[in-house]
Amino acid sequence: MNTICSGTWPRSFRGLRPSGWRVLAGAGAWLLIAGCAQDVPDDGELRSGYPHQVLFRQETPAMLEACEERIDMVVSDHHVWMREYAVESFAQRYPDKPVLIHVGGDFISANAYLPRQWMSDRGLMRGTVRRKWIERRAGYGEVLREDFVPMPDFPGFWLYEAGIDTTKPVPPGPRVTLSVPDTERFRPRRATPNFMAASLERLTGSPNVPRTVVLCPRDHSGELDWSRAELGEVTATDAAAGTIAVRRYRAEKAAFPPMDAGTYVAAAVGIWDRIDTWGRRNLPEDHPLHYPVIPFMQPNFSPYAPVDPDTGLNAAQWFACHFIERKAKYFPHSDGYALDVCSSTFFSTPKIIERADFNNDGRVDRGYLDGASWWGLGMHDFVYYLREGVPGVYAGMGDALELTWDSTDTDDQRFFHLLNGGEFEHTMIHGMGWSIGQHRYSSNLDRLLLWGRLAQKPNITFVSNKHPDDAWHGGGDQRLEEEQRRRPSYALSYWRLDLASACMVTGLAHKDAIRAPSAAELLDYPGRAAEEDRYGANLALDYDEFHRGVEDVRRWLGAPLTPPRRYRGHLGPVLYAFDAESAFPRIEAEDRRWAAREPERSGMRTLRFEVEQTGPFTGDEERFHLFARLPIDNVRFEPMAEYALRFRLRGSSPYGAIADRYRPIPRAVILRLKSGGMLAPTSIKPDGYHKTGFGQEILAFPEERRVDVTLQAPAAGAGELQIDLSESPGTVELAGIELRKGCADVLYRVFENGVVVLNGSREEAVEVDLASVLPGLKLRRLDGMQDPAHNSGEPVRGTLRIPPEDAFFLERAMPAGAWRAKARGL
Repeated sequence: MNTICSGTWPRSFRGLRPSGWRVLAGAGAWLLIAGCAQDVPDDGELRSGYPHQVLFRQETPAMLEACEERIDMVVSDHHVWMREYAVESFAQRYPDKPVLIHVGGDFISANAYLPRQWMSDRGLMRGTVRRKWIERRAGYGEVLREDFVPMPDFPGFWLYEAGIDTTKPVPPGPRVTLSVPDTERFRPRRATPNFMAASLERLTGSPNVPRTVVLCPRDHSGELDWSRAELGEVTATDAAAGTIAVRRYRAEKAAFPPMDAGTYVAAAVGIWDRIDTWGRRNLPEDHPLHYPVIPFMQPNFSPYAPVDPDTGLNAAQWFACHFIERKAKYFPHSDGYALDVCSSTFFSTPKIIERADFNNDGRVDRGYLDGASWWGLGMHDFVYYLREGVPGVYAGMGDALELTWDSTDTDDQRFFHLLNGGEFEHTMIHGMGWSIGQHRYSSNLDRLLLWGRLAQKPNITFVSNKHPDDAWHGGGDQRLEEEQRRRPSYALSYWRLDLASACMVTGLAHKDAIRAPSAAELLDYPGRAAEEDRYGANLALDYDEFHRGVEDVRRWLGAPLTPPRRYRGHLGPVLYAFDAESAFPRIEAEDRRWAAREPERSGMRTLRFEVEQTGPFTGDEERFHLFARLPIDNVRFEPMAEYALRFRLRGSSPYGAIADRYRPIPRAVILRLKSGGMLAPTSIKPDGYHKTGFGQEILAFPEERRVDVTLQAPAAGAGELQIDLSESPGTVELAGIELRKGCADVLYRVFENGVVVLNGSREEAVEVDLASVLPGLKLRRLDGMQDPAHNSGEPVRGTLRIPPEDAFFLERAMPAGAWRAKARGL
């Protein structure tokens, strides 16, 4: 029996005042994003010294105990034996250190789960298979409990592709043949993601998985009767006969009833298929779990999903209630959740929702209904109900719950008003350093700085780097160098850039060596096997920058004394500035469903764009369906050179007209240079990037803010700035547009005991004149052990040369009192 949302969480949660939807009230609050600088953290931030080391998903009780004094934040898997003896006790011993439970792992993420009917069909609800499964997983039994893993029994909660009505009645029985006018949509689909399809093909000879389907009869008025719906699996299709064979899931019921002609049949949207060979090794061939794929399903968090008649809740409300109750029962001392994803959280991966039907009317809508994309707004509602609850049903957790969620790009969530931070996973540089995505560090940095200013308190935004490097790797130095030519992210310089970026906001960063998909031997660094034997996991990796090199002082930077600031002394003169004499942009629409008015000039230096209508924008594929083309007069671009673009930006709320709770969500504005008639060099692969180009993703709020971003010119010649306006109707304004040669992403920040300075350029080293921007401050490099040429312990005099995509952590070389006095005037 489903007991979710029973209102049984502790009294301390029930009386919390709902926090509202956290609009930053008043013009004063928006001053935080209007300028380039971030406020020095207030009392809501972590106040111990920077940098802060984060432990991410690899702890065991022994390992955490060995590392805990140097760890300032823990993101733990929800596995029982780790949680019960490690992070919960850690949270009690260190109540000032954030402890989050990672929503992912066994049952995969914050937006991919399994229905109870599937679990029952596989024998995982009770009986011998369940017992064997738990024994095999060495005590992870709680992951099969209904109050732990979300497994709703209501089939209407899941996202389906466009379905079709049967032309004949559905007979009774566990295996049935259905007459349908189209069998093609029920043929096996390719497993997702691609690496799972490859694994499945190696195992079974085919990359395809059978379709999970819902059978939903209709009531007397012809509406779908979700209270009688069932799930099953297509075992065969016969196009000539117009039939599909379906094995109905062996749910906890006595019979498989007949259904009338006109029963709606739809395939579930596949989001992630996990390969698990346990059933093949331990169960008879005719057992459903013998097949090696666990086909996770996607909840339909949109308000178009059916409401469960038993609870009165839709999927977003039900799942939020589940996680509130799970937090109270299983993780009472931990602070909240680090939500994970299988697909992007604001606009989904296009192939996942290619045939999705969010309102179950039999027509593909991909989540675009009534003028908005409900994939992202549904994800918003899930978090919103975690905070606010559902009046009359359950209370939300308000500010008592700390939450982070991936912020990899603008296709991920933009919920600054609901979350305590973004997770910047893998590195700050997309593509692990080897794809065209590497050029998007500038976008990531801009968004990271926004999280530093706008996240809810306490701000626990963090950066995670999971790659081997020069300090921690196996396979030998030559093998590492070979791989670095393919993936330059496997380098200490990338890690330093990640940690320095984190220090521009919260200082929270994680480092491990667990991701090297094509070179697994690089993960087997010396001593790792011995650590895993002793502690059950490798110890947290240590770096010079965490402990001031040979001096071994943790959190040595102390508190920030200044906001992060951009250094501009290396930039060339102004090449272009939009003014009254500049050529005017023109609007281009690749699809007639998108339209905008002619651009307007507001004052001498402001461009105003008014988007009148947009078509079904559901993600990357619709970008640049509508865009402005602004000629950059009298500039001849150099191939692959970097150009610093500065402007002031604001945009109307893209979703505020739908409901007030969506008003704080910003809109995305994508910028790219076209030069020499090219959007990307011919050498770039895959060819798809020749359409999207070297774009930078920027978020626009109703209040103006200054933006500094780096664009690369793909080819030599004249050029234009292209401004994507495709996402939603409304207004976008750019003012004071100015272009210089050089990278915009050179930043520094002063702390109590040192300075962090970074160079985000992927092309050129930068000479930073520290004497001019930090007059009177005496500095020296760290005296390090891992990269002694970089961290040499030498004094820094005058200028400092920073290699591309690298950073320096410089320590104070003068008395603390004199340092503070000098820093106060900066």
